[in-house]
Amino acid sequence: MSRKEIIILCVAGCGLFAAGLPLDARVWTNIDGTYVKGSFVRILFDKVLVEDAIGKKHSIPLARLSRGDLSYLYYHVPPEIEISVSDESYELPKFEWSREEDDVTCYRFSAQVSKTSELPYKANLTAELFVLGAERTRMNDDHLVLMAYERKKFGFQDEKKCACVMHFEAVPFHTYRSEWVLRQNAVARGKTLSGYILAVSDVNGRVVGFESDVKQKWVTRDLGFSVEKLRGLYGVNHGAVNSRHFNQHFEKVSPPRIPWFKRSEIH
Repeated sequence: MSRKEIIILCVAGCGLFAAGLPLDARVWTNIDGTYVKGSFVRILFDKVLVEDAIGKKHSIPLARLSRGDLSYLYYHVPPEIEISVSDESYELPKFEWSREEDDVTCYRFSAQVSKTSELPYKANLTAELFVLGAERTRMNDDHLVLMAYERKKFGFQDEKKCACVMHFEAVPFHTYRSEWVLRQNAVARGKTLSGYILAVSDVNGRVVGFESDVKQKWVTRDLGFSVEKLRGLYGVNHGAVNSRHFNQHFEKVSPPRIPWFKRSEIH
């Protein structure tokens, strides 16, 4: 059994979004009737920092914002969060008729998302888990398998600091030796765990936090891009696991097959 703990600080509260785009410009109104048009930047010392079209920063006390502006903050500005991800593995029991080296290892992932900012956030967030594997017959860096994809919506019940824990479905990995290959030339088959990507997005679909332990740099170089591509890969006729092989361009490819000349001990 293995367990991994990884903690990431989401920088949404500092106005830095995974997509690299600011929130939409809007008119911010003070209770005394004055207003400024600009985009939300961050919350700092009980004040909201707004940047106008020419790049000038304006600081408005939260206590003086209109009810509509406060509602916008509560529903459209993601909170500062910490994400803790863990996984555990276990073997499924074998039976008398099980083949030699025929094993099934299951991985179960859990995530805890903690709200660390004081400002209330009343909208839902979405956690997306992508579990990636590799074929034992093709253990290289340019070919992976999307073993599982799962979405969970969650929200923070308490307006102050609080946490939400999520448990995802177990993902099985089957390994075996091809029974139709002669013993001397038997080939190890099946899939092994390559890692996971966990993405948290707001109600507008903006990803506000990531975590991944995938080793392939072409996956982790731009996690926002990878998440978008993996969503599309799963959404288009995702079918069985063997239909979700993909290359470093995130294009579907066929599962690797044993060449005919390796199927017997006589070449």
